[in-house]
Amino acid sequence: FLLGLQFFLSARPLMTGVLVRNGAVELCELSSKAWLKNAPRGAYTTARTYGPRSVFEWGFHVERMATSIRAMSASAPAAIIDPQQLAPRMKHECAAAMRELSQRGLAPEHQRLTVLIAWGDQSQGEFDVYTYAEPLPPLPAPPIIVEVRGAPRVNPLAKDSEWVRARDPLLQLKAPNCEEIILAGEDGALLEGASTNFYAVVGDTLYTAGEGVLMGTVRKLVLEVCAREGVPVVLEAPNLATLSSWQGAMVSSTSRLLLPVNEVVVPKPDHRADEQDRRMQFDTSCGLARQLADWVAKEVEANSEALF
Repeated sequence: FLLGLQFFLSARPLMTGVLVRNGAVELCELSSKAWLKNAPRGAYTTARTYGPRSVFEWGFHVERMATSIRAMSASAPAAIIDPQQLAPRMKHECAAAMRELSQRGLAPEHQRLTVLIAWGDQSQGEFDVYTYAEPLPPLPAPPIIVEVRGAPRVNPLAKDSEWVRARDPLLQLKAPNCEEIILAGEDGALLEGASTNFYAVVGDTLYTAGEGVLMGTVRKLVLEVCAREGVPVVLEAPNLATLSSWQGAMVSSTSRLLLPVNEVVVPKPDHRADEQDRRMQFDTSCGLARQLADWVAKEVEANSEALF
C-alpha cells in the first residue's frame, strides 16, 4: 500500500501555485505561463507582492487593467472598465489567491500574481476574474543576454493575453541562455521586450520609449527614481543604430525589477543567434545601470499597498 501511495504521489504534477476564479479555488496543474496561454482571451496583469499581504503598485495595476480592457473592447461591461468599480473586485480575488497559497504552505516571502479578466456578452454584463498565485521566482542570474528580433505589438496600450500566444514563434527562436526578446521597429527603434520595458544608458542619460509601449509598474518607479536622483531621462526609444555608443542597457518587469543587461545580440531575421551576429557587451558591476537597479530594488516596499 505504501509503495502504491508513493508511486501515486510521485506521478502527480508538482503543484507550484493556486488558481482562483471568481472567488473559488479551481484545480490547476499547469504553470502560470501554460495556464495563461490556454485560458480564455482577455486583459491581464502580473503583479508582485511584498510580504504576504501587500502588492507592489496596486493602484497602477487596477488602472492599467481597466485601460487594457477599454483598448481591447468598446463593449466590455462597465464594471471592469471603471477603475473604481474594478478595484474592490480585483482586491477580493487577489486576496483570496494570496491567502490560499499561504494556507497550502507554498508561499515564500513574496508571491507573483497573474490576474486575467475575460468578458462575454455585454448585454448580460458577464465577465470572469482569474487569479493565479505562485511563489515569486528569484532574480535571473547574470550574464543577462537579450536578443533583438520581431516587430512591435499591434496594440501596445492593451495587456492582451493573445500576445502570450502570438509571441511564441519569437520565443522559440531565442537561445537557451537568452533572457528576453527586444522588439524593433522598421527604423531600428527598440521599443520594448516581449514581456519587459527596455532602456539604454547613453552617457549619463537614460533612454526609454515614451509611446508605443505598455507602461509597466517597474518602469513607473524607474522614472520616479530618476527624477528624484537627478538622472536625465529622454522618453525616446533607443535605436539599434547607436548601439555601439551605449554605456549600458536594462529590462524591467514584475519578476525582474530593473535588470542590467550584460549583452545585446542582433541575430539574423528568423534565425537562431550564432557567433557571427552583431553583439554589444556591458559591465553590469558598476555604472548608472547598476546604480538604478539598486535604487529601484530599495523602493519596492514603500510602493506596495496592503490588500488585507
